[in-house]
Amino acid sequence: MKIKKKKQLFLPKIDYQILEISTICQSRTQGKYPFIINLIVTIQIKKKIQKKKKQQKIINQKKKHQKISQILKKQQYEKQIKFYIHLYIKNMTIKTDKLIYPKQTYKFVILRHFAKAYPKSFTPLLLIYLLLFKYCRKNNQFVQRQIKINKILYIKQESKKVKNQKKQEEGEKKFII
Repeated sequence: MKIKKKKQLFLPKIDYQILEISTICQSRTQGKYPFIINLIVTIQIKKKIQKKKKQQKIINQKKKHQKISQILKKQQYEKQIKFYIHLYIKNMTIKTDKLIYPKQTYKFVILRHFAKAYPKSFTPLLLIYLLLFKYCRKNNQFVQRQIKINKILYIKQESKKVKNQKKQEEGEKKFII
């Protein structure tokens, strides 16, 4: 057995002002001019719809302007940050050893300062840099790692030099004999 669904009538929302106008017109004309009354009602409905559309357009334009201004602000902040980082690194005099403190740490310091200055303007990429910096700076891990890496590289270079010298000396001894 198939169950038949009842058809629902979707009536438009009644605007009571328009209803009042139409009833007044009908009472005054005693129902003689229904065509004119309908025209008046439809014109009023159209006017209301146009008003709503205009309001919606204005709201949409405001939203667009807000989005554009936010994007422009972000871009300005990013430019400022890049510019200041460039300046900092250019004018930075590194007193500590280059092996211990690479220039990148200074970049992170600057980024951290700017994060405090402009917390809302920061892009995810810059935030990632900051998080990396915070992670690396715990117990001076970053610096210690750099020292270890540099020491290993230095030891490898030294051992290569020693091996090369030994080979040369052995080669000279063979040549002499």
